Amino acid sequence: MSSLKKLLFLFFFMSGPLLYSATLFEELQQSHAGEYVVFKKDGHLILFHLLSRNDRQIVIEEISLIASLFPQSWKAFFENPEKPSLLSWSLYFFNIKKQKLTSSYELLDGEWIEKPPQFPFLPRLLALPLKKVALDERKRIGPLREDSFEDTRPFWFPRVTLDGKELPTPPVEDQAVYKAKYEDEGQPLRLVFLYFSRGDEALKHFPYWIEIQAMAGKEIFQVIDSGRGLQSPVMNNTSLFPQ
Repeated sequence: MSSLKKLLFLFFFMSGPLLYSATLFEELQQSHAGEYVVFKKDGHLILFHLLSRNDRQIVIEEISLIASLFPQSWKAFFENPEKPSLLSWSLYFFNIKKQKLTSSYELLDGEWIEKPPQFPFLPRLLALPLKKVALDERKRIGPLREDSFEDTRPFWFPRVTLDGKELPTPPVEDQAVYKAKYEDEGQPLRLVFLYFSRGDEALKHFPYWIEIQAMAGKEIFQVIDSGRGLQSPVMNNTSLFPQ
């Protein structure tokens, strides 16, 4: 699970406007409070929620839980005081002007405890530049015909789900695919590919597919649901969010 969370943490710094920004942190600043995405992997659900934002800071809420025990709605999850499905619940505060993580908290035994981030390479991820993937480099559907002089196969694009409903595949002009290089000391180079939908209904600021390629293979993370207007009880905590 820790490996999954480490790779998925890249996700939250890869949201963007219609035209991509120079770095991942600049992309994040285009998001809106209440927007969220949910991944499912190895029997777990991972919620990434833009909890709060203002001119000074952005706050990210991350919740990991057991998928089979999820009560079918985030409202029901928040209202259940026992939360049997919960694995971890964390908050991350980012300073917009300095473009860096300033503090992080984890819910332990019912109390929010300030702790350093589990993965210290996070600030480096914020500075990763994004590069648009050219159409001739995009993945396509089906095999290429041997007698074909031109590749007319349709471009591959992931499924996009909003509020539990699968949306139509956006036209090519509303598909955005970017890549970034991640280099860690002593580790092989990794390529990160991100697929954004710019359709009218979808969240334009979050990737619906993340593919991390390395020499040992690749990790794929697909969003199984997304939405807007999520309200978390954490915002009622006056020690974290003074009124």
